[in-house]
Amino acid sequence: GNNSVLDEEQDRNTFNLVSLNHFDTQVGLRRRYAEDSYFNVWFGYQNNKTTDQEGTILDREERFYGDGDLVFGFVKPEFVFDLRDHPVFPSKGVLLGAYGRKHAVDFSVSKVAAEIHVSTRRFPISLSLRTGWATSRGRAPFYELPTLGRDNGLRGFQRNRFTGSGYFF
Repeated sequence: GNNSVLDEEQDRNTFNLVSLNHFDTQVGLRRRYAEDSYFNVWFGYQNNKTTDQEGTILDREERFYGDGDLVFGFVKPEFVFDLRDHPVFPSKGVLLGAYGRKHAVDFSVSKVAAEIHVSTRRFPISLSLRTGWATSRGRAPFYELPTLGRDNGLRGFQRNRFTGSGYFF
């Protein structure tokens, strides 16, 4: 995936390990409706700094955007429509969510996700379906790009295993 090359000389546990000092503060407004559904508007500030480590993916002549110091502000509207019967272990209901995050340094990230859970009264079986889509626009730093892995849409892979300009699952 994502054009990664398998290099037997690299220790995969340390080569892709990135050290990021991250400070983030947010303030927002929330409007709740229909029990667990809500609309948020967040305003925030981020200060990010990567520390170069010899022998890692950051130790190269061609620098990634966002490597080093990057400070920016952002606005993030978020919409969640939740009609599930339980927030963690649902057996029936629908969840729709969407957010966009516009950054002051001319990039944005948008995500949409949906879940549907159906169960029968006759048999103790539930069917759950989940889908998601994300995209980034502009020149986003590598740590703000959409990612898949662990509990983010693609279980069984390391967190952030697949990173790129967007995804669909």
